[in-house]
Amino acid sequence: MNNTFAPQTALACDNVSIGYRAGNGILSVVRNVSLDVRPGTALGLVGESGSGKSTLALALAGCLPPGGIVTGGSIQIEGQSVGGVRVGRSRLEAARRLSVVFQNPAAALDPSRRIMAVFDQRLRLLGMPSDQRRSRAAALLDSVKIRNVDHVLTCYPHQLSGGMQQRVVIALALANDPAVLVLDEADDGAGCDRRKRDHRASENATTGTSGGLVAHLPRYKSGAQAL
Repeated sequence: MNNTFAPQTALACDNVSIGYRAGNGILSVVRNVSLDVRPGTALGLVGESGSGKSTLALALAGCLPPGGIVTGGSIQIEGQSVGGVRVGRSRLEAARRLSVVFQNPAAALDPSRRIMAVFDQRLRLLGMPSDQRRSRAAALLDSVKIRNVDHVLTCYPHQLSGGMQQRVVIALALANDPAVLVLDEADDGAGCDRRKRDHRASENATTGTSGGLVAHLPRYKSGAQAL
């Protein structure tokens, strides 16, 4: 690949390498990843546990843990770079256009807060007026096929099943109308029936997103247009 990306590309990685500072050196964990995700498509990223799928997802979101750095290559969302040395700005720019749904939905939800409070915080950070947040939260939950939305908004995370928690997290990820939605083994550990339901829910909800990267095991590859 070259460094010129077509303007219709939702997400483009060009020879991205990632490492962690270790002593006086850098331990390389991801090497030379190149991929394009086109608008309206889903790209499946298949790999064994520990192959770097989650690390790449964190890099895309600008959220690598302390010591983690992008050591080479470039990342662009809708033609705009989110890499470089200004980590704080890059993270903010990425957060506005890309959302990530990670493996464990329970870990993504504050157990001390009702679901509406979680949405309220997310939507407030996105600049939405307070009088519009509840209706927006209800619409997002409805988009992932959650029934009895008003009741769910009053619940704490532990009062919801694992599948319901996952759908809530997907709805939260869609709150900023992302150009790119990354699903990082978002159905990991789920039963077959629940995986199918969550798959249909995420497909329905992400219809309006520009593109998607699905970092999953081979069992989920049917949801991607390319691998």
